[in-house]
Amino acid sequence: MQKNLSGVDGMIIPPPDMRAIIDKTAEFIAKQGKEMEKRIYTEDKSRVKFAFLGSEHPFHPYYEMAVKAYKEGKSK
Repeated sequence: MQKNLSGVDGMIIPPPDMRAIIDKTAEFIAKQGKEMEKRIYTEDKSRVKFAFLGSEHPFHPYYEMAVKAYKEGKSK
């Protein structure tokens, strides 16, 4: 997915390795539904790999933007 993040104020853009995980998860959630977030988060016992699912995480706004973009069929 092409990255076009201009105009997004205050959003922390994750590093490439983390962005890949977030983008893949966002695409999955866009297709499967938000209820899958709880399942993924619960199964992540370390609370590290999918910590961005928590609303307090600094990468959560990027994740939410990515889910929305995938739902709308747009590039981020």
